[in-house]
Amino acid sequence: MILARSGSNSQVLGAIFSAAGIGGVIGAVILSTWGGTKRRVNDMLVGFMGAGIAKIIFGLGQNLTVWIPAQLCSSLNYPLLGSSETALWMEAIPPELQGRVFAAVSLMLKIPGAIATLIAGLLSDRLFEPAMQSSNILNFLFAPIFGTNPGSGMALLYVISALAMFLIGIVGYKLPQLSQIEKSEI
Repeated sequence: MILARSGSNSQVLGAIFSAAGIGGVIGAVILSTWGGTKRRVNDMLVGFMGAGIAKIIFGLGQNLTVWIPAQLCSSLNYPLLGSSETALWMEAIPPELQGRVFAAVSLMLKIPGAIATLIAGLLSDRLFEPAMQSSNILNFLFAPIFGTNPGSGMALLYVISALAMFLIGIVGYKLPQLSQIEKSEI
C-alpha cells in the first residue's frame, strides 16, 4: 500500500518502518517504567483499540505527515497488548506446561497469519484495487475517502482490517468470559 501510494518510494517505506520501531521501543520503555495496570484483560483490550484507531488513521492517510505519527501511535500499543496477553497466559497455565502451550499458541497464530496474508494479497490484487479503479459501488462509496489512485483499494482493505481490530477490543468488554478471567485474578 505504501509503495503504491508513494510511487514506489522506498525511503517513505523506510521512514514508516523506522516510526514503527521507535513507537515500539517507546511503548516498551513506558510499559517497563509504568508496569501497566493490574487489570491485564483491560490493558490488552485497550491495546487492541488503540492500535486499531491508529491503523484506521494510517489507512486513511495518503502521505508521510499522516503515516508516520499514525504508525508511531499504532506501535506504542503493541507492548501493552502483547505483554498483557502473555501475562494472562502465564498466570493461567502451570509453569511445567507453559513451554508446550506457548509453542502451540505460536503455531496457532502463525498459520492463520500466513493464510490471512495470502488472502489479503488476493483480495487486494483481485478485488479491492480493481474495484477502486472502476465504476462500481465500492468506488462510488469509498473513492471520496481513499481516492482512485494505485493503493486506494489496499488502503480500504487496511482500514476494514483495522476497524475489525478496534471492534475486537470493544467486543472484548462485552464478553463475560474475559471479565471472569479478570475477576479470578484479582
